[in-house]
Parts: sequence; structure tokens; C-alpha cells
Amino acid sequence: MDKEKILQFLKENVLVISLGTISLILLIVIICMATKTKDTWPELNGINKDCAQKVIFYERPDLKIVYGLDGTAYMTKYDKNQVRIVYDKDGMVVQVPKIG
Repeated sequence: MDKEKILQFLKENVLVISLGTISLILLIVIICMATKTKDTWPELNGINKDCAQKVIFYERPDLKIVYGLDGTAYMTKYDKNQVRIVYDKDGMVVQVPKIG
């Protein structure tokens, strides 16, 4: 993926940059690392849930993304077509997003 495509993606899709320049740089690094089909996103732990959603959707547009507030009960049935993003009250990812 070239630099122009990354910048274009960021201009079109990234609406929330929670920590300013540092988050933007981190997001660019994450996108650049996307070279194969992924099933987990450990690098997104601690990032704003909306930014995490955009990265996952960019890397795997075939997956459905569901949200879960940390501490809330939810179904744990495995689904190979979805990724759950678990976040805290501040909207930050608190568990590694993964398929299932």
C-alpha cells in the first residue's frame, strides 16, 4: 500500500483522532502493517473504539463489527464473520479485538 492511498483513506474515513498527532502516526503505522489477512488486532488495544473500527473495516471489510461495553454480558457464541470491540466508559478498546 503506498503513502498516497493511506493518506486518502485517512482523509475519507478517520473522523476521530483522540490523541492528536500521536494517534495519527500510530494509525498510519497500523495501516502500513496490514499485509495479510488478520484475525486479531493486538495493536488496537488502548485506542479509541471508532479508530479501531475503521482500521479493522479497512483491513477486513468482509467482517461485521460489534461493540460491547466492558463488564456487560453478551453472547459468546463463535462467529467467524464478526469482530467484537470491547471498550470502556471512555470509548477506549480494553480487549484485543479478534474474530469470533
